[in-house]
Amino acid sequence: MEKQAQTQKLISHAEWYQIKAGYLRGYGFTKAGLGIKITGPVDRDIADKLRANQGNIELVVIGRLNKLVAASNRYGFDEANYWRIRNVTHQMKLDQVSLIYSKKGGLDRLLWLIRDIHYQLTKWFETMPGILSDYGQTLLLGHVPENFYQNNMEISTLGLVHLFSISGYQVTLLKRVWGRIARLFYLVREERLIIGQGIIFMLGVFAGEAHALVRAVVSGIVENWCELHWINLHKKDVFGLSLMVSLLLKPTLLLQLGGQLSFLLAWGLIWQKTGSATRTSFLLAILISPIIIWHTYSWTPISIIVNCFAIPIFSRVVIPLTVIGTIARIFDVKALVMLTNDLLGYGQLLLQIIAKFAGKIIFGQPPIALVFAALIVGSFLLIKVRRLYFGLLVLIGLLAYSYQRLLPIGHVTFFDVGQGDATLIHRPYEGVILIDVGGKLQFGNRRRYQRNFDVEQMLKYLHAKGIDCLDHVVLTHRDFDHVGNFTDLAKQIRIKNIYIPAGMSWQKSYQGQRVHEVQAPQERVFGDFLYPFQIGTGRNEDSLVVRLQVGPQTLLAMGDLDRRGELAIKSAYPNLQANIIKLGHHGSKTSSARTFIRAIKPKIGVISAGFENRYGHPHLETLRTAKQARLKLFSTANHGMIEYNWLGNFTWWEVKLSGSDTRYNKGRTWTK
Repeated sequence: MEKQAQTQKLISHAEWYQIKAGYLRGYGFTKAGLGIKITGPVDRDIADKLRANQGNIELVVIGRLNKLVAASNRYGFDEANYWRIRNVTHQMKLDQVSLIYSKKGGLDRLLWLIRDIHYQLTKWFETMPGILSDYGQTLLLGHVPENFYQNNMEISTLGLVHLFSISGYQVTLLKRVWGRIARLFYLVREERLIIGQGIIFMLGVFAGEAHALVRAVVSGIVENWCELHWINLHKKDVFGLSLMVSLLLKPTLLLQLGGQLSFLLAWGLIWQKTGSATRTSFLLAILISPIIIWHTYSWTPISIIVNCFAIPIFSRVVIPLTVIGTIARIFDVKALVMLTNDLLGYGQLLLQIIAKFAGKIIFGQPPIALVFAALIVGSFLLIKVRRLYFGLLVLIGLLAYSYQRLLPIGHVTFFDVGQGDATLIHRPYEGVILIDVGGKLQFGNRRRYQRNFDVEQMLKYLHAKGIDCLDHVVLTHRDFDHVGNFTDLAKQIRIKNIYIPAGMSWQKSYQGQRVHEVQAPQERVFGDFLYPFQIGTGRNEDSLVVRLQVGPQTLLAMGDLDRRGELAIKSAYPNLQANIIKLGHHGSKTSSARTFIRAIKPKIGVISAGFENRYGHPHLETLRTAKQARLKLFSTANHGMIEYNWLGNFTWWEVKLSGSDTRYNKGRTWTK
């Protein structure tokens, strides 16, 4: 039974929510400290009050409370982890926002005041030209605008993520600027350091969402204590102390790329020998490469060269230009604002050109042991540059690149693409096959501008497995939930061959691709095409049906074929059998005829359907048929991503979620 609706009082802030078309998205905290993500429609008067709010606010909300949904695909975006870093662990779909009022006072009034100022500055920066606005918010406020990294993919490609957040070098720059100001006012050393650590602390509070700043703030304050002779610590001890304090303040700090890079760069600066800034940047770029590969499964060799010049250029050009543009905006010098924005735009264009021709290498996710080995060797390289260490890093890199490609384990992966189909077959040393690509119907400008998360998750998985090319893509029929993602996917990865049912080649999105029209029987391509027997138009009844050998088992993928087509297959192939069947039409009652299932005698059935989909898939009649046939059923609606694996004759199944009763908990189910 569903949980009953409950009432919660939440403290939120204008920075933590947004309202679009009368729909509220955001988060808040109970007095007990429980973080809750809230989504749902709100009345017009409530929406007006929320828009008018400029600070913290108390909401009384009514809805059903659940734990955050775990990621349903391996290597995909993990929403639960994303929010957990912000201390949010639950979600509520709103039935009603019944009361709302501004909250004033309290012991933490100063902290809220600082956050209010931060919010007002964020809104002020949004009135500036595009690039200057983004850089100002990111580099000066520690606030990353929505879709910043999606609109600036070259930053991730070239490994410059650590520069676009308030971190160690910004704190160092702040200390230097404050030192010069203090000397102008003839402040003595002790006064400069005491006031300086207060300024650093306020910076940490001011940009509280910038997790990478925590280490820099703690280190800056501790270093000031050492200079004041309040404590006497070596720089390595300062690093260790800052690590412990940072993890006490932000326990999830090392679970994200920004926090890992922040500490790793600080670690490298401790051990590096004196030398030129270019040499130091070169060695630090080598040091952070294993972490970047671990998170992105890819590496751009030219990123090492780019990083050599990145920090000097950022500190001497990009940040000064951002500051000058900000000051010009304060005094309304429009010509100077546009000039700085244009200059930053030229730099961004240069990065885009470099990234475009850089050449990305898909590594796959290497074993964690190789990542640690590379970090250790990289640390030794900072202490003393030797050919032996370079040679070891090259050897580790070759092993990491080869690991996923030489792994003798085969996979059949049923992606969770909601109410759609996408199945990957990766047979060791035999190529990669993708049957259908999923897709969701979107209308108007929403389709044009919205990110395609299904494609992003599929690409993440492919790259994690070291796959940079699809040998065969089978599009079973023309329904959007099977082929809708094809255009976006084809832009991101090379496809050698496409197979469609005969009569479906009119689709414009396939132009320029190597397309094969299939009419059964057509055997021994990479598998056997068993249907259709005639030329059609790509409707459900024309679906391609494929039989493949996957390790010691046989897989039968049915597309959206109806019962009439199933019976035609049964009549044409009276001896047809399969161990695993991908049930037709998402488990609809229009497919999976009892006589057909009995004839092919499968042991395991897989259903691809959306969680709580509006069609009621899988249908009760299909579930009864499966039970009578003693089928072990897996469903993406309940289990998320489903993986069948084999090594020789040993096979096992793995799912991303435990099941429908634990949809909101991560879990793993094994069947051998």
